[in-house]
Amino acid sequence: MKKLLLLLLIPFLSFGQDLTYVPDSSLEYILEVELNNSSIITLNDDNELPTTAPELWFSDNYVLTSSLNTITQMYLLNQDLSGDFTGLEDCPMLNAINAPNNSMESVVLPFSENILDLQLNDCPLITNIDLSNLPNLEVYRQSQDPNNVLDGGLISINLSNNPSLWSLELINNDLTELDFSQNISLTSVNIRNNQLIELDFSNNPNLTWLWCNYNDLVSVNLSQNTQLTYLECNYNNLTQLDVSQNTALTTLYCVNNPFLSCIQVWDVGYAEANFMKDDNAIWSLDCGYETSIQELLPNKKLITTIDVLGRPTNNNKGFQLHIYDDGSVEKKYL
Repeated sequence: MKKLLLLLLIPFLSFGQDLTYVPDSSLEYILEVELNNSSIITLNDDNELPTTAPELWFSDNYVLTSSLNTITQMYLLNQDLSGDFTGLEDCPMLNAINAPNNSMESVVLPFSENILDLQLNDCPLITNIDLSNLPNLEVYRQSQDPNNVLDGGLISINLSNNPSLWSLELINNDLTELDFSQNISLTSVNIRNNQLIELDFSNNPNLTWLWCNYNDLVSVNLSQNTQLTYLECNYNNLTQLDVSQNTALTTLYCVNNPFLSCIQVWDVGYAEANFMKDDNAIWSLDCGYETSIQELLPNKKLITTIDVLGRPTNNNKGFQLHIYDDGSVEKKYL
């Protein structure tokens, strides 16, 4: 009876007021029931339902637009979101969304010039994401817990319209390529444990910190990154590494690169005192690098990955066999 009365009252209560369409009922519930006039939407520590009469609530996929005016941040842990964030474009003050540990398989991001920080950690079912509707985005994180029982991870990401992006974290995913050519503000990049083969940071002059260990990297272009101070590129297939232009570099870890015999530096003595490499590699002022990047790339494609029992897997930990189209097999332990 109460719900019926509420249904009859709604047309009168909302008459003359702007409404915002919110197709995700979970998101609508958060906006309408859990808002409680707070500028930061968050759940209680025990993840219990709020006391604002949730039994009277029902979904009609609309919220009062005026109720969205004061929201500045949203923390949406384990909220069974569909991934459709339509409606948040009417939050003029919203600048940060953190939605970890959700089972959404895709993401719909409405156009917003206000969102600066987006985090979707531990959402392993999201395999593709397009961030072009967030032109002022500064921070993006989508990393996976390696102990998560679910297989999956990010396969592709569109960063072509994010010139303000300065911090990027994509750890434990299935990425094979990344294009940073439009991200001129990029400063910190953590892309550990993916399947990347080649990286080019020639259009990222502000790059300062880079973690790219545990990939399949053959080559990394750092020739224009004079502000780079920290580099980890352990556990790759590098055949060349030229850091001779990176004179601000104070930390370099490049062990477990079995095909890397020479590392080109600006000061051999400084490298010997401060950097780490494999014993079979040398520091040199001139390694004689002349081979192009394309000539270094292996002419083979990954067909499948199997675990120790011979089962196909997308998991990013433990013993694996990578099988390629040329018949070769690589053993990996992640």
